[in-house]
Amino acid sequence: MTAELLVPFYAGTAVLTAVTGGVFLAFSDFLMRSLKAAHPQSGAEAMQMINRKVYKSLFLTSFFGIGIISAGTIALLVTEMISAGATQLSAAGIVYLAGVFAVTVVFNVPMNKKLDKMNLAAPETHEYWSHYASRWTFWNHVRSAACILSAILFLQGAFSIAAA
Repeated sequence: MTAELLVPFYAGTAVLTAVTGGVFLAFSDFLMRSLKAAHPQSGAEAMQMINRKVYKSLFLTSFFGIGIISAGTIALLVTEMISAGATQLSAAGIVYLAGVFAVTVVFNVPMNKKLDKMNLAAPETHEYWSHYASRWTFWNHVRSAACILSAILFLQGAFSIAAA
């Protein structure tokens, strides 16, 4: 891929990554606070529905798409097919894969799966909801910050390619 194509590709990736980070931020900032303020059964039920719908969403496409771009970028850099912006682009990919993708797989998804199997009327669900909402939100903050940092690094990489 030539520099003329890499610059808009990585600039576009930066924008998509920032938008994804914005979705995570909205969840952490006011959606989860609202769900935590609701009755535990209502909050848990709403989160179950959200988690079930996300699997067929445009958001999930961008989430995985950025992961593929991140892994592909790292592979290209390892084979030295890109030199300008290599540091920033590899850092962007690593930050995204570790701070967004891995955090999702290791922390958020297992909590979502556990919540999804719970009986909404059971007292255990009400107890778990409080723990879930706080811990899930913490890891969502991490994902949001990692997206924003990754977006900045993708954009810096694009600028470096353009300047070369």
